[in-house]
Amino acid sequence: MKSENWLKETSISVDQLIQHQYVYLKVLRIEEDEDEQLDMPVDPESYYSKAFLASQSSLFMRRKDIFVRKILWRIVCGSILELVPVEMSNLEFFSGINIYIYFPSEIKPYGISLIDNEDEDVFTIHVLTKVNLFYTLRFTSEHFFRQEMFSPNNMINWCHVYRSCYFDIRVPHFFISITPEKVIFSLKDGGLLMFKKNDQNEYTEIPFSDGSYFSSFKGMFLWGISKNDRLSSNLIISMQASITYSLLFTISLDGKLKVWSIDNGILLKTYNVCNDQKIFDPQPRCLISILEKPAFPGYKFYLLTFSSIIETGFVLWGAAHYEISFSGLINLNSFVHLYMRLRPPTNNSVWVVLKFHLSNNFLKNESDSKDYNTKSGMIIWVLWKSNTSSIIQFIEIDPFNPSFASDKWDTLIPMYRFLSKKISPAVTFDSSPYDVSEYWYRQISIPGQFSSVTIKTSLEIYKYKNHPYDYENNTGIDITFNCLQEMKEAIYKEINTIVTLQRDPYSGLLLFDKHRQELNAEWIRFLRLCTELEELGSEPLDLVCDSETNLIYIVKANAIGVINNCTSSEVIYYHSLNKRRDDPRFQKWCSSKGDPIYSHIGNDITRFDIAQLLLISNKFLDDFSDMQTLFVKQVLEEEIRQKHSFSIGDRIWILSERIFCQHIETSKIDDINLIFNDISDPIFAMTILLRCLINDKCFQLGSYMKNKSALSLNITTSSIYQVVFIYYDILLRMLLVLVFIGCYNDNVQKLTGFYQLFDNYLSEFRECCCIRECCSHLLNKADEILVLGSIKNRNYDTKVLNKKNIERLFGFESTLRLFLREFSLFKELKNNDITDPSNNSSSLIFGVFKDGYEMSFCISALLFQFKYLLEAMEVVSWISFIPLGIYLKARIFLSCGKLEKSSVLFKRASVGICSSMTQISDVVLNILKDLGFSFAFNDLYLYFIHVADTYYQEALFSYSAEFYEEARKVGLEKLDSTQKEDLYCKMFQTYMAAKMYDNAYLTLLQFQSYDKKCDSLYKLVDAMCEENLSKKLCEYSFLGLSDELDSILHFRAQNMIDIRANPCYHKILYSWRIKQGNFRGAASIMYHRLQKLRSSSLVKSAGNQEQLDIIEGYLALLSALSCVDISNSWILYPDLDSIYHTNMKIKQSSSKNNSEKQRKVLDIVAIRKEYIHELKRMQNMLDNV
Repeated sequence: MKSENWLKETSISVDQLIQHQYVYLKVLRIEEDEDEQLDMPVDPESYYSKAFLASQSSLFMRRKDIFVRKILWRIVCGSILELVPVEMSNLEFFSGINIYIYFPSEIKPYGISLIDNEDEDVFTIHVLTKVNLFYTLRFTSEHFFRQEMFSPNNMINWCHVYRSCYFDIRVPHFFISITPEKVIFSLKDGGLLMFKKNDQNEYTEIPFSDGSYFSSFKGMFLWGISKNDRLSSNLIISMQASITYSLLFTISLDGKLKVWSIDNGILLKTYNVCNDQKIFDPQPRCLISILEKPAFPGYKFYLLTFSSIIETGFVLWGAAHYEISFSGLINLNSFVHLYMRLRPPTNNSVWVVLKFHLSNNFLKNESDSKDYNTKSGMIIWVLWKSNTSSIIQFIEIDPFNPSFASDKWDTLIPMYRFLSKKISPAVTFDSSPYDVSEYWYRQISIPGQFSSVTIKTSLEIYKYKNHPYDYENNTGIDITFNCLQEMKEAIYKEINTIVTLQRDPYSGLLLFDKHRQELNAEWIRFLRLCTELEELGSEPLDLVCDSETNLIYIVKANAIGVINNCTSSEVIYYHSLNKRRDDPRFQKWCSSKGDPIYSHIGNDITRFDIAQLLLISNKFLDDFSDMQTLFVKQVLEEEIRQKHSFSIGDRIWILSERIFCQHIETSKIDDINLIFNDISDPIFAMTILLRCLINDKCFQLGSYMKNKSALSLNITTSSIYQVVFIYYDILLRMLLVLVFIGCYNDNVQKLTGFYQLFDNYLSEFRECCCIRECCSHLLNKADEILVLGSIKNRNYDTKVLNKKNIERLFGFESTLRLFLREFSLFKELKNNDITDPSNNSSSLIFGVFKDGYEMSFCISALLFQFKYLLEAMEVVSWISFIPLGIYLKARIFLSCGKLEKSSVLFKRASVGICSSMTQISDVVLNILKDLGFSFAFNDLYLYFIHVADTYYQEALFSYSAEFYEEARKVGLEKLDSTQKEDLYCKMFQTYMAAKMYDNAYLTLLQFQSYDKKCDSLYKLVDAMCEENLSKKLCEYSFLGLSDELDSILHFRAQNMIDIRANPCYHKILYSWRIKQGNFRGAASIMYHRLQKLRSSSLVKSAGNQEQLDIIEGYLALLSALSCVDISNSWILYPDLDSIYHTNMKIKQSSSKNNSEKQRKVLDIVAIRKEYIHELKRMQNMLDNV
């Protein structure tokens, strides 16, 4: 069975899997176990190697029904065991607790093993330290979610230590765990020893025997090069056990494969692995791999052995069926030997096989299963390692049908082919230093490029080299950043501290060119440092196969990689850039897709045409510097951000002038045209390529959709960016070709559909840019828990996490999970009939998104909802020319406090917003409504109401009033009376809050309800009087409400407790009555105020100010009465509750029951007398001063 799958590696850093909570444990100790003094290095680079790079690590797979399904274990600092839960079967729990276990002495290489319990949710960890102490640790899934499980009183329940006297005589080499109760040790004298736990929870030591009388003496006969390097030829350096069949397989230094019975502890069979050639490296290693449960009929199980000599290669063994006893292994190399011979990946390095695995056939696509039986065959995975890099090769074998086997080893496409870490020191900048820093920061912050730990360590190294005194005295400099923006600022600050702008000592001019060069060199130095640290973390340690899913994981020093299928766009991209002629494997892949589009690509002519087009694009990009390439991207991205009124032909010419700058050489033009004219049908080839991109499923989310865990989430998001990276690059290349052909090829007019094809590519490029921007901000974020701790201290204090940080952390995590769960496939498009490949119908995404615009809008809305305003602004910038994008941009400006910009954008969005809302999908609407976005408006009136309400909630009342007025203009005529009344209520309330009293008064007059008018009048009067706007209040006419206003002011005046307080309702009512021509009423309310003032002026605390107020009041009173006829110039004496002491005696008469008071009439003459009397009293007061 030949593999038509192109496989790639998707890698994530360990710090993305670190959980939010931590537990630190110490194991039980005995007298012989003394603490080793670990001298932690001061310099951050050495500390990074010890504390963050694992010396041993692997991924522990558990049963499918267990709550915690996958656990990442790592050994750091030699004696610290980290346990990180990375996959849970319960989707409600997304994260758990990290467990850190400290051992007193260093753990041996190959000295740790994890084994699951078949009957209950318990797993056991066996650990052997360098002082030969054997630890047994027992944990359950509950330990990863409940910290109280680790109380000191419970230590005896999970930790047990055993000291074997046997090891004093026969030193252990390494061991493997068979069951939680059985452990088999390889001894350095060549023997085997099994620990078996008895009913008293103690270990019984059982040595293995090969059945020979002299077996116990074999370990005495040693051979070696020198006296200190003598090793037994029976020394076992590799062991694997078949739990199902209770068999142990070992390979010793003499190249013998031995099969042992675990139950009886005896040797069953012996085979030669490498034709009597001895193995000279005694270190434990992987030389055996077992496929216990093959997915196809044949042998009982399969065994793959390796002699560690590359030229010899692998030997495949099959176990025949047996009923009672083991009948032996059958060498199957006669079927597959020629294909299994290994060849080093390159000839310029020394390569060793670090690990290999025999697994069932890799998971196929659905379309692949139509052509052949996917249950047949196996795959050999080989992890090669050199002193500089690592490579994974694989080959498919089928001992029953050799015709389906691969005829060569295929190489896994590594991560760096998609995320290039090439550093170009020749980058030149002619712009500001900020552009230099911004360019390099974008290179560093590519999602998946560097982990946050790598960037933190690089920053620590810079500080260590520039401030060594701080490290010597403070043992480290704490670097923390809670988000990407803080990380960016920290890097900028450190590098700008090193590089400063200087002046010429002679001319005094600022040396900008020198500053840019030094800044550029410093950024390159920082990027190289990040690259070196990341490569240290990429050192492979183990190759793990998940037997249930057949997924292969590569466990590294500070990362985890997973092997998965390339998408169609990746296959086309990778193949076309490397091969331009016939490739049977690629042709087979195209025919296996089961889609007419790929059959066209599988055609020799079309495939060659596409390869030629990519070759032309290489001729541009190879000649462009990094800055020129960046400029080209900026030009094309600017083109898709705008609306244009030019024709497509004119736009191509404008782009050509900006991109090629008319400096392209004539010889190069001729060379490219020669290649292009050799293409049989360029329009057809580019159309087919575009259709492949459109119909491609960009993201393979099967793993994540089944197990929504931290591991699957991060691997999926990393895979997403890999695909988007390729997708973007292909479109960029094709657009460059189209721009060049449109301007420099004489045959462009003969190419039917050329301009429409350019427009289609540009539309797809716009969509891709939206997706890339969304992925960048969703995938590229600093780990907000990890960065809160110092790199010098792994004991992170969760108390430093405040509520805001936690909300932001889980907000971003929720955004990403929603991004993957609901918007499962961005590019799951409607498959149009491809019988006519020249059909240039635009891409239509069904499912959640209709196009990239909706997706960008939703993602930016989610980022905005979780207060990631800068990230949301960058995403929404791609859709700022459509109404929804303008609307969201206005919301972001509003949250940033840029009110004028937000107001302008809200008005601009009103053009076309309603039609946009009718076209948006219901799923997106529901999601956004759940997140607090209300999009119930379906006409312009409701839109303006929505905007006005939004401003009102932010207490921006003037802007709210502005949009309520806009709503009134566009929707008043179609509202019924009730709706009008509600609108006027909102407008009045907003005008009052904004202190726009003129508008509030005009709105008040529009009310139809008398009660609402009176209630609103009360609010208006009180507000304006409190604001000292009584003069303006009295200028209003209040048609139909003058009596109500008089009553309100009279009521306020009567109930004033302190007559001298402001506002003075007596004066306001006086002014209002004067304006209304009610002079006697004005005089009456003024006399009422005078009586209260006279009463207060007689008390001892009264001063001259009160007397002056009285004098002025009498003047106003006399002025009002002078305006009426002399016969009507009188008022009634006010009815006051208190009796005022004046020189005038107030006559009172009583009725028979003395219950009614008679009020006195005061004419203008009597009032003048009172006025004269007050003047005299004022004079007496002044004379006594």
